[in-house]
Amino acid sequence: MDPLPAGGAILGTLATFITRSRIRSWAQSAQHASEVAEAKARERQAAEEFRRRYAIEHQKNLDREYLRSGLAEVDRMPGIEFEKYVAARLRAHGWKVSTTATAGDYGG
Repeated sequence: MDPLPAGGAILGTLATFITRSRIRSWAQSAQHASEVAEAKARERQAAEEFRRRYAIEHQKNLDREYLRSGLAEVDRMPGIEFEKYVAARLRAHGWKVSTTATAGDYGG
């Protein structure tokens, strides 16, 4: 004969409460981790967008500098600078231009 029949029910209820509490805590932790991951992803996207916009604005400023160059300056430009000048001219006329990395072979 069980001396505390109600005690078993209390322990069962307590175990159920603890289990539910742990599940709730785990779910909240998982949700928090998901929110943190989403916030970091938004920060990365914002940083990438900033770098992209900065690069575009920087290129526009460089193009303006090259477009102000006179013929005498163009004649004195080294090969790489001349390529940048030509790229700026083409962009100014609506062309999409991408330049390759410099190889240091003087165009050879």
